[in-house]
Amino acid sequence: MIRNDFCTSELRVLLSVAGHLGLFGFEQSYLAEVDEHLSELLATPV
Repeated sequence: MIRNDFCTSELRVLLSVAGHLGLFGFEQSYLAEVDEHLSELLATPV
């Protein structure tokens, strides 16, 4: 049985030179991108 749970999923690529280290504040633009995407996700009605 094939599930359709991922029909509305999307991939968002974050631009970063430091990779995951950006989460520790090394790149302010990385944190801004994460905040933007999380804000959109949390604003989505379920």
